[in-house]
Amino acid sequence: MAYNLEHVQVQLIEDNRNMRALVKAMLNALGMKSVRDYANGQQAQAAVEEFTPDLIITDWMMAPVDGLEYTKFIRSDIDSPDIFTPIILMTGHTEKWRIITARDAGVNELLAKPISAKTLYDRILAVIEKPRPFVRTKSFGSSTFQMELNRFPSGAAIR
Repeated sequence: MAYNLEHVQVQLIEDNRNMRALVKAMLNALGMKSVRDYANGQQAQAAVEEFTPDLIITDWMMAPVDGLEYTKFIRSDIDSPDIFTPIILMTGHTEKWRIITARDAGVNELLAKPISAKTLYDRILAVIEKPRPFVRTKSFGSSTFQMELNRFPSGAAIR
């Protein structure tokens, strides 16, 4: 099914200027006209008062605030514009423990680099057509998460 994505407001966070321009061009080609881009999570946090995104696409590894820290801000901070905003996390690191960490932080979809327009569109469709339930409890991500991490050796990759 094709969607009209023209009015979807996207917050794109990527520290690499060339990658940011490439992803923004892909989003524009998919019909998304309202894409605001930032070089790191700190810039994106500063902008939430003036721009409430419908979708967040963020890189993982950035400074001073990385994509995972930004995800935690969106999911739990009092200043978050919407804790239910779908988040797609881009990363070149797809070890199973990283995927578990991203999931437990509140990421909806993981997008492995290098990306293509098709894989980007597939993740966007996934947050539209197959939204993952949002769970918030006091114990989620603590001891349960540590047990999960202990099951996998460091560097174990998903195949």
